[in-house]
Amino acid sequence: MGGWFSSFLTLRTFIYPSKQLAIHSIANQNPDPFVILSAAAEIAALHRRMEDTLTDCPIAGGQMLQEEAGHSSVNYDDTDLEDSVSSLLRNEKDETSSSDEDALSETACPRTTQRRRQEMFEMHLKMSENSKNGRMYIGNPETFQDLREDILCLCNGLSTASTSIAKVCCQREISRPSGGKSMTLGTKTKILNQFLPNCRRIVDKLRSKSFCCSYIKGGEELVVSSQDEFIRFFEQRGPRDRYLLKKAIRVPITTWSILDVAVNRRGDALCYGTWKDSVFFARLSECTSDNPSGVSWTELPVPSQEASMAIFSLRFSRRGHEVLCGGSDRNLHIYDLESMSRVVSISDAHADDINAVCYGDTDSNLLYSGGDDGLVKVYDRRAFGEMDYQPVGVFAGHRDGITYIDARGDDRYLLSNSKDQTIKVWDLRRFSNEEAARKTVNCVRQQSWDYRWQPAPRCTLIPLKGDTSVITLRGHSVLHTLVRAKFSPSRTGKKYIYTGCARGEVVIYDLLANLSSPTDGSNPNPVSRRLPGHVAVVRDVDWNPSSNEIATCAWDGVTAIWKWDERHDHVTSSELNQIGAEDSCDEFYQPVVKRRKAVQRRLKCTSRRRNAARTGETTTESPNPELLYSL
Repeated sequence: MGGWFSSFLTLRTFIYPSKQLAIHSIANQNPDPFVILSAAAEIAALHRRMEDTLTDCPIAGGQMLQEEAGHSSVNYDDTDLEDSVSSLLRNEKDETSSSDEDALSETACPRTTQRRRQEMFEMHLKMSENSKNGRMYIGNPETFQDLREDILCLCNGLSTASTSIAKVCCQREISRPSGGKSMTLGTKTKILNQFLPNCRRIVDKLRSKSFCCSYIKGGEELVVSSQDEFIRFFEQRGPRDRYLLKKAIRVPITTWSILDVAVNRRGDALCYGTWKDSVFFARLSECTSDNPSGVSWTELPVPSQEASMAIFSLRFSRRGHEVLCGGSDRNLHIYDLESMSRVVSISDAHADDINAVCYGDTDSNLLYSGGDDGLVKVYDRRAFGEMDYQPVGVFAGHRDGITYIDARGDDRYLLSNSKDQTIKVWDLRRFSNEEAARKTVNCVRQQSWDYRWQPAPRCTLIPLKGDTSVITLRGHSVLHTLVRAKFSPSRTGKKYIYTGCARGEVVIYDLLANLSSPTDGSNPNPVSRRLPGHVAVVRDVDWNPSSNEIATCAWDGVTAIWKWDERHDHVTSSELNQIGAEDSCDEFYQPVVKRRKAVQRRLKCTSRRRNAARTGETTTESPNPELLYSL
């Protein structure tokens, strides 16, 4: 039976006749090469998925399949495989007939429906239940030792002073009369790190995906961009500092979604990118009769030879007078906002799409870029005056494309998040050689999976030869979109790296997780905290630079703020996911309710009757029962 059914499965014309004929008829009706290539891509993807199913599901009854998480064995027979194939065909039919526009970004990828995304999300949740622990790999012990000592200095880790809040407050009161300092910065940082955010407060809910969120004006306001063509500004108002909608700006042009938004430090200018060969810049001013919205848009065209181009990443310079951008044209562009012109253009900066750009140092002279070729490149603007547009250094070691880059702010370290499900920290004093860069590019080219609609394959833990990264972190999931990871702000001592995750959570890594054994090659658990709560991929996260809170935006349309609350560990609420349900900092707080103290009321009534019987008096009970407030 197994041999007959396996031979039947090899006849793919019997399995996919309607699918192939349907695509073939569409291609014949429309001779457009673009449509033909799209149909061919769907056929190829369908065959790849069928091959994966045949590989993962053994037909012979004696073969066993070890599950990754539970390590339990399961027997498969012909009936199970028939059900699996039928389910696969039904899913393909649903995906083909769906009107979801998620594949509009690149038509060479099969359409991914909401049902398919939900199935992948649930699958990764099951995987994460058995893999809560992350891993940290030290690439260079000497460089990591320098990074560790820097963090310890910022966190007062080299001193033996107590971090007990009671003792610190007592010492502060004692030293004040003598003119001493109330509390050192290191002590404040060390105490603050004991109260990482743990509870969520929902700020906004949308029916469309949210792509970007960031704090502006020193953490006073929050900017969120979504797929519904709006950029929303939230500000803290009221006695409890809730985030309330200040204004919503509708962008002039959007193709599929707003891919990235950047706001300058003063908060009076912004720019965004979408699937168009232009950067859209706007000045934010007060509303007037001539300009009711208070927004003046300017389109900065990006020369491109491609029919469809996207701007994936944007950054303002520190002074706010320039914008650095990168996209699918593989070029880096710098625009001067005073002359509204392009002043720098680096052709073929990467061999594939540029997904992330970043200014490296405080003077905005160093430029970082990361692309789908798996490389992180460093450019020095001071060399551009001599018409030298070659990178001054390259970081190689990832096995797949880069999704985000963030600088630590000390002109030395930076991190990169990648589709190979890892985060790497790099040192500007240790670049990779040409051989390592070549091996990285070749390794990326050998990748045959698409992170937008396929689950992540098993990744090897062996580093590439020539990998010069300081540390490598693993424990989060990068799927569907360009998930972002960042360093924690200065008030935390820059001790943490936090990232979004395709499992709908925020993952916070502690860079001092292996403090007890920094050089013995061990793999401790670097995950300091996980913040689950979203039901879709968390694309962007941002830590408030002046407050102990983290903002998240996800593809479930929810924008949330995470804060620390001592009630989270022992109080839960039956009313979840309610905006502004109670005056607490989280959505899990159980509100104060009225309830009748029946037992106490009966005891009081019994006592009154006894007293009345002794004295011979008659008493009347109050018609209104007593109401007491309690938690």
